[in-house]
Amino acid sequence: QTSPKLLIFPFIHLNSPFQVDTIGKMATKLIAYTCGLLALAFQALSGDVPGVYVMLSLTTVNDEGYVSDHEQIARDLDKLVEAGVDGYMVDVWWGITEKESQVYDFSAYQELVAMAKTRHLKVQLVASFHECGGNVGDACNIPLPAWLRENNADIWFKDQHGNEDKEYISFFADNVKLHDGRTPLQMYGDWMTAL
Repeated sequence: QTSPKLLIFPFIHLNSPFQVDTIGKMATKLIAYTCGLLALAFQALSGDVPGVYVMLSLTTVNDEGYVSDHEQIARDLDKLVEAGVDGYMVDVWWGITEKESQVYDFSAYQELVAMAKTRHLKVQLVASFHECGGNVGDACNIPLPAWLRENNADIWFKDQHGNEDKEYISFFADNVKLHDGRTPLQMYGDWMTAL
């Protein structure tokens, strides 16, 4: 006899669409929410119900690229094991892991994976190619890599008044060669290959 699985629906806090600062933020959140719902609907229809995963704090890896508090995280992971969850999810921040163009450091995340492995927990690493900070509930400030922000203009979402949102690169720039000779899609691909 197998134990029942719990189906958890994703929830993205939008407040109200009229309270979102820019069109880019609202569109991105709506796209992410819709994709999440479609993925869950497909899994439910196919009988492949996801396990229970707990999201770790946004500050699990600090702005400097180190695991924030090993002892507290170890205690938290032990509690997850006691609760019977399948694993945890953690954001892998581009702004932390590629501080120089094409120089990658995933060591803090490798530590977290090792901590999970000793506890037989699964890990969902989320590629976070956006800024952390400035949103409801954010307790951190992890911008996009400085080399990207400083050397590239006109690649950001803009609202109707021309205000730029440097939280993420605009979708229109996916295939635009940037200052280091790569397109954003190539940058994302290189980063994922390095991970």
